Amino acid sequence: MLLLSLTSEEMAFLTDISRTTIPLFAAMSGAYLTYRFQKKDKIRDHLFSYKAKAYSNLAQGLSVTQKDIVKLLKDIKYIDNRDDYTKQEYEILQDLQKAYSEYYIFLSGRVLEGIVKLEILIRKAFENNLFGLERKEDEDIDREFKSAFNECSKLITLLQDDLEIYRINNRKRFWQ
Repeated sequence: MLLLSLTSEEMAFLTDISRTTIPLFAAMSGAYLTYRFQKKDKIRDHLFSYKAKAYSNLAQGLSVTQKDIVKLLKDIKYIDNRDDYTKQEYEILQDLQKAYSEYYIFLSGRVLEGIVKLEILIRKAFENNLFGLERKEDEDIDREFKSAFNECSKLITLLQDDLEIYRINNRKRFWQ
């Protein structure tokens, strides 16, 4: 009703103001939304880079753990040919814990479950062989240590899957 009572000059004035303010408001809104989305993307990219670094360090620690397990198995099986220094179970576990404790916040629940499972397997293999070496057959010793070794490999694969490395390369997973 109010617009009907305006003169043509007043209507022209309102039209000019609308032509100026609406694009200005749209540009400011667009700039603000772009800023917010870019800020979120930047934070997400930054966190992903930390996660990638954490997973890389954990994968490196798992690789070292695998080598230590093989060396410990060799020393248990061939007592006469022991190296001068072989890491024991608690040292292997300390190194593994050091590898993941610094980046604990970036690890997913599946990865943490895998780490706990790996720690249990290492302890089980060591305790069973420490207290029952005379009663154990070589196949039993191999099976226990190989299960810990294989769990390391599974955990590395899980890290790659969690980071979705296959998407970065635009390929299907090579392990499937």
